[in-house]
Amino acid sequence: MATKKPKLELEKVTRDKVAAFMRSSGFIVQTEFVTPYGKIDVLVKEYKPTGELIHHIVECKRTNGSHDIKHAIGQLRMYAQHYGSNTKLYFCTSCKKPLSAEAKRVMASNPDILYKVF
Repeated sequence: MATKKPKLELEKVTRDKVAAFMRSSGFIVQTEFVTPYGKIDVLVKEYKPTGELIHHIVECKRTNGSHDIKHAIGQLRMYAQHYGSNTKLYFCTSCKKPLSAEAKRVMASNPDILYKVF
């Protein structure tokens, strides 16, 4: 009997998990936030005690293949232009399979983007 592959969650489910996690940490969270460059999956505003505002931009994809990672990085770079230098970038997925060699290379060449599996 063949074993079933685990079903991948929809991007919306991953997005909602990320948003709930960030809200539980006390951040101001918006999902599907519209910018001149497209919709940010999760936009988080963090106010430091000094009053400094830091934006966290999260792009969620269904898989962690190199194509999805490259696409997400392009989106994140465009969104970051809108928010300036006080921006942290994240690529999130529900896909638990190991990254391919190409996907690892792409992530390694973008050390400012955090990769997280939810």
